[in-house]
Amino acid sequence: MYTSATVDWKGKKVTIIRNEDGSVQIFPKDLFASVKSGLREIAKDRGIFIDESWNTRYLGQRVLKALMGGVDVANRKDTQIEREMMLASAFLETDDNGNVKITLDNVAKIEAMISYDSKYSRAGNPYSKPDVKWLELRKKNFRPMGDYKGYRGSSAFWMKRIGDYLYDNSVEDNFKDIKDPKAYYEFLVYNAVCAVDAENSTHINADSVGREQLTSRIVSLDKDFLTQLKDTKDYPLIRLLSKQTEPKGKTYKLKTGEVKIVPSRENFSFATKFCHYACFFIFEEEDTEYRDSYSIYDYVVSNALKEHYGFVDMERDSLVMSNDFYVEKYRNYQRKVDDIRGDVVSRNGFDHLMWYYYKGRGKHI
Repeated sequence: MYTSATVDWKGKKVTIIRNEDGSVQIFPKDLFASVKSGLREIAKDRGIFIDESWNTRYLGQRVLKALMGGVDVANRKDTQIEREMMLASAFLETDDNGNVKITLDNVAKIEAMISYDSKYSRAGNPYSKPDVKWLELRKKNFRPMGDYKGYRGSSAFWMKRIGDYLYDNSVEDNFKDIKDPKAYYEFLVYNAVCAVDAENSTHINADSVGREQLTSRIVSLDKDFLTQLKDTKDYPLIRLLSKQTEPKGKTYKLKTGEVKIVPSRENFSFATKFCHYACFFIFEEEDTEYRDSYSIYDYVVSNALKEHYGFVDMERDSLVMSNDFYVEKYRNYQRKVDDIRGDVVSRNGFDHLMWYYYKGRGKHI
């Protein structure tokens, strides 16, 4: 349900609407410089108490509540819950249009939120190793690309072990029974692929072969993997990991009994996430200048850039079909991210700020 109120303002009818997602709009749209400035002017005109620090969403909620409830609501003392909500509304600094400002302070607040959120802090913890059940089953029936019951461990854990192995030939204490170096490296990469996929819900194994085939592509690079990861001129890893998988005739059956062939997949979003996390954790201590090399491309952030920053994404019909499509699509995206963030925040911080702020907010902020 949305709420709305219409008021007379300087001889014109002005309608304020609060949508289901909490966003606020004012009609006519061209009457004020922004939604926030319009709400402030209407509040001042009607004697409604507001605070300059409130964001557009809370400001709209407060003004509408006052307009619909009369003078008593407009001027009464706020409850403790309302005061808390007001303070929370100003937690992140926003501009007059309700868009989050790209500032170091805003990013720092989001990073603090992530550190207290168990769902995300575990994924970013390089010491979040597999649980006992998983380790025991792995030891009993080891396969480089084996899947075992229990918690696999975080993507950070596996990326860190890949870095230790490639830089120092170091082997994790829990896996010293794996004597074959090739099998050990394949084991590390496969679990890193699986962890990134699971933590980011990229569903690369919807074709039943994605995890294994993408692992094999990375492993085939051997130690050239680091060289290609560092290459942000040609983005060879984006190209490699986005290339179509080959289900090779695998089938599935519909409820009707009809048999369908499993379609191949292009895992572009996964490719950007894998490269981002690989750089972030592998280059934490070595070659640190490469740690922030990749932005993550995902639905939430790319949509926010389109809606609020004029981003024009590259689609299939805007480039001749080729192996370079996803490279150019990514280059176009990365360029926009860098233009917006400048040297104020990192690519990692920008991604976290945009994702947390715009997730679930819909298109109207």
